[in-house]
Amino acid sequence: MPGVHTRRGWWMAVLLLLVLALPWAAARAAPPAKSVTVARRDGRIRIYPDGRVRVIETWEVRFQGGPFRYAFRTIPLNKVEAITDWDVAENGLVYRETTTEGEPGTFVLERDGDAYTITWYFEPTTDATRTFTLSYTLHGALWIHPDGDQFFWKFIEADRSYPIESSQVEVVLPGTWAADQILTATYLNGQEAGAGRVVDGQTVVFRYGPLPGGTEWEIRVQWPHGAVQAEPPAWQEKEMSRPYWLLAGAVFFTVTGLALVGGAVALWFVFGRDPAAVTVPQVTRPPTDDPPGVVGVLVDERADRKDTVATLLDLARRGHIRFVESPGVEVPILGRLGSLVYLERRRNSRDRLRAFEKRFLERLFPMGKRTLSPTDLQKYLPKAHAQLQRDLYKAVTARGYFPVAPDRARLMYSLLGIVLAELYIWGLMGFAWYMDLLDQLSWAWCLAAPTAVLASLWGSIMPRKTRKGARAAALWKGFQRYLSTLKKVEVSNPERAREIFEAYLPYATALGLSKPWVRLFAQAPQPVPAPRWWRPATTDFPEETATATPGRVAGLGRPVGGGGAVPSLDSMASSTFASLSSI
Repeated sequence: MPGVHTRRGWWMAVLLLLVLALPWAAARAAPPAKSVTVARRDGRIRIYPDGRVRVIETWEVRFQGGPFRYAFRTIPLNKVEAITDWDVAENGLVYRETTTEGEPGTFVLERDGDAYTITWYFEPTTDATRTFTLSYTLHGALWIHPDGDQFFWKFIEADRSYPIESSQVEVVLPGTWAADQILTATYLNGQEAGAGRVVDGQTVVFRYGPLPGGTEWEIRVQWPHGAVQAEPPAWQEKEMSRPYWLLAGAVFFTVTGLALVGGAVALWFVFGRDPAAVTVPQVTRPPTDDPPGVVGVLVDERADRKDTVATLLDLARRGHIRFVESPGVEVPILGRLGSLVYLERRRNSRDRLRAFEKRFLERLFPMGKRTLSPTDLQKYLPKAHAQLQRDLYKAVTARGYFPVAPDRARLMYSLLGIVLAELYIWGLMGFAWYMDLLDQLSWAWCLAAPTAVLASLWGSIMPRKTRKGARAAALWKGFQRYLSTLKKVEVSNPERAREIFEAYLPYATALGLSKPWVRLFAQAPQPVPAPRWWRPATTDFPEETATATPGRVAGLGRPVGGGGAVPSLDSMASSTFASLSSI
């Protein structure tokens, strides 16, 4: 059927044409790109004998695309005391000042901090060139000095994105002098870029261009003193004293910075340094009756997670709690997976709990609970840990080891250091702002965070032990060395290994030696049974009550009944420490 194929071919051709025409139609329908180019931005400046400076700027602006409805100019007040008599005109049309924005033929004047911004509004303009005249009078804009009066003005500002193709500024001086008595210069982005041309002893002409967006152009002219009858402006006094202020500021902030560092060292030497104590090479048994959690805080001055774990292990060793492992699931090759650790509360009337241990257990086992599942541990252990932290800090202070609780000393000195460091940074930035050095010293803001960190680190070393605390810490560090240097040969005797492991595991944990300590006993030549407070999934323990007491070495519990294999220390350690660490 040739007719059908012919019609289908026509439809395909039409669709192809439509697809090809879509980009062209979209380009025609899209609004034209908008851009602005200033063909020329000229100025005529007249300096009057009374010190006033009248500026008339002529802007020839090409608008590409559009529509455009307004233009603006911002003038800083850093080298002028006031600006008055603002006017805007266009081809004989004088714009009217108003306070409402958007009405064509009007302009709005705003002062924002140390700058004036004038915005003038015109009829919507697209693809056209318009010429505007902007006029204003400067007061206190001259440098008055016996060596010569000057007018130094930033005619083209850097804070703009549009290019300027050319600029010419004509300056009419307040008198007539010989050409060699008139000094001129121009500056591009702060660097000298030529000079002006003296026309007739009273008029100087400056030219430059093109000026891409983001570049600034300044003009400077000097003539003999006496023609202008005006007092030096306030900003001139600041500029004249600027070198002295810069020198004084550099000396002050250098000395202050060194004083802060020296003061921090002096405060540590007087209030943070621990009293001298005799170094004890080794201690083969716990040197004091302090519980493991207190020992951990005494040695490293922090109540952290290992002190809570050490307290749990000590309470388990003394028969107040027990760890119970759930069976999990047996998987071929991989072994038992998914086993969980539960915590049981037990009664031991033969061992007396300390006050902080009672509070810890009450937080850990609230409302008379006797067994904690892993979910319960996640809920209650963090709260109990927070309570124990507070009690351990109080305990080391009450025992006379610290004159002030370590956490309070850290907080107090860290805050002091942070406040002084930040005041120093803020003072430096305030000085930079006053001296117009913010651009050069903007990097100083980056010092705020590092100095706060350094101040916090300084505060962390400020907790100070008493003489009693320094002696006790030296003894416990000697015991720490003993635990860390224990050799396999010393645990080759299973009976001795049983005694050492259960008695010293809480202290090894508090002193940061739990992993090597457990690994040492797990690799002993003779298998060392797990402690009695550990009830594995494959072994049944009798419901006996432990009789261990603080400061006394207790024997390891032996698995009784059930006929199961001896539970390994590796299994106990991995389950117990992994569970507590995850919480």
